[in-house]
Amino acid sequence: MGYTTVVGRLSNRFSWAWIVIIVAFSTPVGGGECEGWGQPEFFQSASASHVQACLQDGANVLMRTGAGETPLHLAAGYSKDPEIIELLLAAGADPVHRRGDGWTAMHMAARYSVSPEMIVALSLAGVDVNAIFDTGPRRLLDRIMFARRGTTPLMIAAQSSRPHEMLSTLIAVGADLGAVDRRGRTALHYAARDHGHHAAVALLVAAGAEVDAADDEEWTPLHLAATRNQNVMVTETLLRVGASPNVKASGGQTPIQQAAGHNNAKVLGVLFAHSSDPCAPDNDGRIALRLAESNDLVFGTAEFWELHNRCFEKQ
Repeated sequence: MGYTTVVGRLSNRFSWAWIVIIVAFSTPVGGGECEGWGQPEFFQSASASHVQACLQDGANVLMRTGAGETPLHLAAGYSKDPEIIELLLAAGADPVHRRGDGWTAMHMAARYSVSPEMIVALSLAGVDVNAIFDTGPRRLLDRIMFARRGTTPLMIAAQSSRPHEMLSTLIAVGADLGAVDRRGRTALHYAARDHGHHAAVALLVAAGAEVDAADDEEWTPLHLAATRNQNVMVTETLLRVGASPNVKASGGQTPIQQAAGHNNAKVLGVLFAHSSDPCAPDNDGRIALRLAESNDLVFGTAEFWELHNRCFEKQ
């Protein structure tokens, strides 16, 4: 229960005297059932009838959190009922409003929702499925994962742990598989890196994503998987759908060199089996074997010695 404190001061011949504080209690909009309006927890549990009752009691559909999120943002990310989206829009919610970091409701759904129906409802309402944002998110985890400028909802969904139905639904409503962020990276780059999943990689390629798309430094999705994703199934999937294991980035790096220097032995082994020249140097003359000698995840493993023997046989 909230309260309002009213302080008055009499202006009469006893102007020096202060009046006792009067406390007038007031009931929040919709009573206790609407407490938390404007918070993720409210929309995680609220039903459509609950939201409708709050709106009828005067809940503010245009209110904003400290991060600039409106109820529409919160519903898109945390509710599972698309009817709530329709109710908020009918009450005057702005479908194109961006929160403080530039995210639309579609970005929220791509990052946090587990309901593909939310994507459809937002798309029907006119929320741009290919909207980009230009400022890194405020949450620390999001800043680490999605701080690349120009990120679209599809890129966010490709890298997150959301169900892969979210990816297919974004594509179905018009997400651009060829869209690039400010570093020239596509959604497939995002699916390949860090914690990306092999099923997301396969889905994107099957939908038409270019498997060897190169970013501004000529890095392909396989380069990123080799460097930053320790799930060997991602590398295996990329190779199976046609990714080139011998393509060089602008610095001359091949995927096997990236794996040798930064990833684990299993990823190195898969790339070794597919590489036509695992001992080729980059532009600075470094070969995968020398990079592997400084990588504790690779040095001394069976895969290391296999690479070692191949490179020495070549000399």
